[in-house]
Amino acid sequence: TADALLHDCSITGVIDTHLDWFVGWHRLAFIATQGREESARILLPPPQFDGWLQGPARSLQHDQPAIQRLSELHQRLHSMARLVLMRTPEGTTISEPDYESVVGTYQAFLHGMRRIEAAFATAAAQLDQLTGLRTRIGLAEDLATELHRFERNNKPFCVAIMDLDYFKKINDSFGHEAGDRVL
Repeated sequence: TADALLHDCSITGVIDTHLDWFVGWHRLAFIATQGREESARILLPPPQFDGWLQGPARSLQHDQPAIQRLSELHQRLHSMARLVLMRTPEGTTISEPDYESVVGTYQAFLHGMRRIEAAFATAAAQLDQLTGLRTRIGLAEDLATELHRFERNNKPFCVAIMDLDYFKKINDSFGHEAGDRVL
């Protein structure tokens, strides 16, 4: 369903569906030696990666060359895997160099996805879930970075801090949900 696809467009969903896809490719490569060419034609890439690119990763594509490289790697993986199956004669197994090229590209793709998954997890751990702003630890890291930049480049920077006076009264008078909306 569309909801299941949307859920699977997470990084974890992309990785999981590609693990399943790779198992299917392996079956075609080593078990199904008959009808392989036709099966290779219908062995489509899982749609979750494109869903992830169009959804959660959409705003990052311009700023992050790693996302572009991952997209190119993804395309190469699926093209190569299909081509290897289609050009291997019926009744034979694929050659070792062809196998290694597909497996190497697959491993590089998964490694890239895992690195992005770890980067997202690290970034999310430094964000307040309610406001989306940096936590105190993240703010301290940002301040240290800016201070180092200032020391290297002598380029001034500004820090703006806001305090809501009597915020406790909002929570006490109107409840925590109202306080959350104010934040």
